[in-house]
Amino acid sequence: NVNGSALSTAPTFTATASGAITADKPLILNTDATVSQVAETAVSASTGSTVNVPSSGAAKILCSVWVSATKFVQFWEEPSNSNGLYAAVGVVTNNTTITYGSRTAIGLSGGGSALTSVTIASCAYDTSKEVVIVAAVNPNGSNAGIHWFGCTVTGTNTLNVNSTTLSSTDGNFYGCAIAVDNKGHACTSTIFSNNNWIQYGVTIGTGGAISAKTQNQSG
Repeated sequence: NVNGSALSTAPTFTATASGAITADKPLILNTDATVSQVAETAVSASTGSTVNVPSSGAAKILCSVWVSATKFVQFWEEPSNSNGLYAAVGVVTNNTTITYGSRTAIGLSGGGSALTSVTIASCAYDTSKEVVIVAAVNPNGSNAGIHWFGCTVTGTNTLNVNSTTLSSTDGNFYGCAIAVDNKGHACTSTIFSNNNWIQYGVTIGTGGAISAKTQNQSG
């Protein structure tokens, strides 16, 4: 109702036009109680050229995450290098051009050797720590399990891997998905070979140090 009176079965609205208005065009109500026609602006599309990640040979893309409006971190594994885990920082310019930084091995204890036999990975960016955390699964080999790594981006496109990493070798894992709370904590969900699910919580420290693993599982 309006001022206690019932609305008309065919209500009308009267307003003063601000500028020219074409019939049957959408309008916007301004703060001064006038109405204006919604402006339409044509935007031309731009398409950049394809850029490959800086891999050594073929690459299987695993995951990526934005760390700013123009930078992202891309993770991949290389079949010709024992399915090792690698990453690089990508920089987008003019919305069409991607330039990658150096190829960086993601390895246990932050070493120069990449984690091998990787089949899947999931990553996220914690804004409170300014850290990219990646969880990677390798179901075979001496380091079979799920592993967490923390990375930071410095300079234009430099990726730094913290030496304090974390691993779980509780069983054979298949698949993983990670999420952060932007307060220095991450949760990873994965599946055991017996089809039971398991969730791990880890703490993200300054500079990307990963610690304090907790778990919750079914079955």
